[in-house]
Amino acid sequence: MQHISNSSAESICTHIAAATSDQLLWQWDGRFNTALAQFNVSEVGSIHQILERHLTISWPYGEIESAPERVRSILAKLGGLQRGQMFLTSDPENSDEFVYCAWWPWGNGEKVSIRLASSGYTENCCSDPDHHSRIKSWFGISKG
Repeated sequence: MQHISNSSAESICTHIAAATSDQLLWQWDGRFNTALAQFNVSEVGSIHQILERHLTISWPYGEIESAPERVRSILAKLGGLQRGQMFLTSDPENSDEFVYCAWWPWGNGEKVSIRLASSGYTENCCSDPDHHSRIKSWFGISKG
């Protein structure tokens, strides 16, 4: 398996953060250890377009069973997918580390939350403070 460098994951995340800087306010989600942003459904098209430039693979609800085990494992830690939600990633097959995004529309139909992070180099990345610091710096998150 090819090793994605910190700079590759960093590049994806910083490009997404920069491209969304006029639309999104990024914060830290300590529950899932991800960068978190929320937006109105009127911005769905533009935000999704930015994400799909960098996260080229998506699994909507009902299709996640076809994803590689390492993708399903991370998604399981996030609580899985419900109808209307999707999971986007950079290529999980060609690297040790990949970037992912959980796309979660709100039940009221007015907003969407997205959570982004990188898979890290170990299965313990979700509890690694250094990994969290990297992600926070990529999205310009100073608190959390």
